[in-house]
Amino acid sequence: MRGRRPIDALVLDYGLVLSQSPTAGEVERLAELTGLALEGFRSAYEQHRPAYDLGLDSAAYWSRVAGRALDDDRLRRLREVDAGSWLRLDAPFAEWVAGLQRGGVVTGIVSNLPRDILRRLQATHATWLATFDVTLYSCELGHAKPDPAIFEQLLERLGLPPDRVLFVDDRQINVDAATALGLHGLRYRGLTTLRTQVDESFHWAR
Repeated sequence: MRGRRPIDALVLDYGLVLSQSPTAGEVERLAELTGLALEGFRSAYEQHRPAYDLGLDSAAYWSRVAGRALDDDRLRRLREVDAGSWLRLDAPFAEWVAGLQRGGVVTGIVSNLPRDILRRLQATHATWLATFDVTLYSCELGHAKPDPAIFEQLLERLGLPPDRVLFVDDRQINVDAATALGLHGLRYRGLTTLRTQVDESFHWAR
């Protein structure tokens, strides 16, 4: 165990870590529904997403993305396609986490998610979500990564010192925010790489 740091909890981002990425077809369908060319859609989607993650209602979000007011039917289809594109779990990753949970490792999710996607996630994967000890979502908290407040709430709910928590996210800015508060952090670059990094640097203090 020499050189390997003890940790009690593994906390994960949801999108692009626990979940698979949206397909090219889904992104193209969203662009089509907004009436935007693909590159313009991608830019607008990302530009307005932080406000959506913090609780902006879906009609306002999609109207901002499209640059105009949208009718109810188009809004409904945008919500359905967008939410559905984030519901596919990464099965090998989820199984790795389940094995850790069975071994007694504390696990959590900290995710920037809008309400529409969170509702679908909770309806579709309620049993799976219940296996995590702590789940924090930006739309419910009014704080989003990389705001330190979301990590402070995480530590409060875990009841653990920061140096006993490992946080994994696909965005370096979020990892940096966590490590600034004393958590261990790793940027997600695939399950094989993550497992190697964890095995080389940490051990589970169960």
